[in-house]
Amino acid sequence: MDAKLFLEYLPWLKKPNYFYTSKLGTSEWKESDVQDAIARGERDFILHEKVSQTDLRSAPKSLQILYAQYDLKNLHLLWTSFWAEPKQLEQGWGFAEMPEVNLVVAPSEQIEAYAAHPIRGMNRPGN
Repeated sequence: MDAKLFLEYLPWLKKPNYFYTSKLGTSEWKESDVQDAIARGERDFILHEKVSQTDLRSAPKSLQILYAQYDLKNLHLLWTSFWAEPKQLEQGWGFAEMPEVNLVVAPSEQIEAYAAHPIRGMNRPGN
């Protein structure tokens, strides 16, 4: 993961306001729906400057760069929500979540998704 490129391209990932305003007049969207969607889009793409630093020296370099300057807790991309701080998990360093999975920078430096919760109803080997 190239953290600098991610931060540079982040504004391009936001849906433009005209996407929402084009929905006006359709049977599914009222003006208040459009205004709410625009406000939500603006809020979800604001990166706040970091107020305090956390010691991330043992985290992968890409996460150190990504979290050095900004607080990402308000960043939501589709179904992905970023954490305020990365944390070490069994599989690597977690930094975001999607429904049922955590996004992790694995020891291989690849971004991988792992189940966030144990899968119920399945026997583990040896049980």
